[in-house]
Amino acid sequence: MDIRSILAVVDGGPESRNVLNTALELGRRYDAATALMQVLPPETHALLPVIEDAPSSVVGDLIDDIRRTNAHRRGNFDALYRETVCDAGLPEIQPGELVAARHFSVAKLTVTGHENREIATRGRLFDLVVIGMPDEESGGLESAALEAAMLEAARPLLITCRYPRPVIGRNVTVAWDGSREAAQSIRNALPLLKSAKAVEIVHVVEDGKADVDPEDIRKYLALHDITATTHSIPAPHNRVGETLLDAARTNGHALLVMGAYGAGAAIEYMFGGVTRYVLSAMDVPLLLSH
Repeated sequence: MDIRSILAVVDGGPESRNVLNTALELGRRYDAATALMQVLPPETHALLPVIEDAPSSVVGDLIDDIRRTNAHRRGNFDALYRETVCDAGLPEIQPGELVAARHFSVAKLTVTGHENREIATRGRLFDLVVIGMPDEESGGLESAALEAAMLEAARPLLITCRYPRPVIGRNVTVAWDGSREAAQSIRNALPLLKSAKAVEIVHVVEDGKADVDPEDIRKYLALHDITATTHSIPAPHNRVGETLLDAARTNGHALLVMGAYGAGAAIEYMFGGVTRYVLSAMDVPLLLSH
């Protein structure tokens, strides 16, 4: 697959600059049409059924608060867009022109609606979705936006790192356990792996039980002219996520590619134990596929 289009979710919060810069960096690299999207909650009572029985004064206060918050976030987004796109002289297009774009260009998209729904439905129309890790105020690991991007958009999801980082994808660590999710993540990551300077495949051996041979996936990547090294690393069962993050840090903090695991029990409390740990402790950009 090629990366021809990128959707970046820019919420106007503290991680917005990193999300935007990451999307623009990858848009230039892959000559991809790049949409920078901000989703604002509705400012009308009709779209807020959970408060329809509340006193009118409460409803009015809540809508006023939403309007103030929206204005603040919209202002942050507009200022950041002007600085990084307009003032930088990047090629701009209208959102409706994205489908016809054949080269790197940037569209600004401000949408009013429910963030999780907009991310899921719009994300399916792009090759890659970029999002920041939601802070606790936005729901953190339980964020509906994160759930929609990871489980509903049906596209690879790049979660930016909250910490200073090198260029995305210079060194890539690939987590391999033979699962469907891991295979999907590697397939989706091929464009990034092809442009990487170094690719390391990490197989975490839980409690001394090696179920798969990482050489198999190395040979698969070789078919795509990607040179990779392999490492099998022992770890206790409850230290898999920690071991993967340590491997990525050792490899240069550039990118960790892994499957988004989980099945049953509310997707094993949203995302599964290993994925959940990595998300909660990540200081490395993360590419996930489910």
